[in-house]
Amino acid sequence: MIKTQTHGEDMMKTQTDGEDMMKTQTHDEDMMKTQTHDEDSMKTQTHDEDMIKTQTHALRGVTMVELVKKEGSTLGLTISGGTDKDGKPRVSNLRPGGLAARSDQLNVGDYIKSVNGINLTKLRHEEIISLLKNVGERVLLEVEYELPPTAPDSTSGVISKTIDICLHKEGNSFGFVMRGGSHEDWHKSRPLVVTYIRPGGPAD
Repeated sequence: MIKTQTHGEDMMKTQTDGEDMMKTQTHDEDMMKTQTHDEDSMKTQTHDEDMIKTQTHALRGVTMVELVKKEGSTLGLTISGGTDKDGKPRVSNLRPGGLAARSDQLNVGDYIKSVNGINLTKLRHEEIISLLKNVGERVLLEVEYELPPTAPDSTSGVISKTIDICLHKEGNSFGFVMRGGSHEDWHKSRPLVVTYIRPGGPAD
């Protein structure tokens, strides 16, 4: 009888060991599921960050601006930024009456990517200023700019109004800057928007 009881106790121990093994196995499976969930969460977060970066980049348009200055004159614009200034080169000021302002193709805040094909992204501020001063009479600027907001999906509550205005060109310009329009990348297609009206110009 005592042996039988001992055998029964051994059976109970074996059963307990089996249950412990199952608990350990279940715990390991739960740990693996948690780890997999964490990895999936990290992948989702990384994907979302990539989408935000792509979206931010897509919100900018690029245009080429050609300026022709007379000998001894300046472009009439101020550039900030550079590798030593913690920021991309951008237009910080347009001198009223200056060549850049009268071109009606630039806005304060526009980024200057290149000058006559020379990339500015790796130049210091002083090098950019020197380049603009000694670039010659014909200047070709590659300009990156913020796109206007997208058109609303619904036009309910929007009152449309059409006005005919007769403008006379001043040189090659009407005195305002327009941004937007159709683009081969539909993400960049925007309604045409007047972003700036030059004081004293034909449109003012």
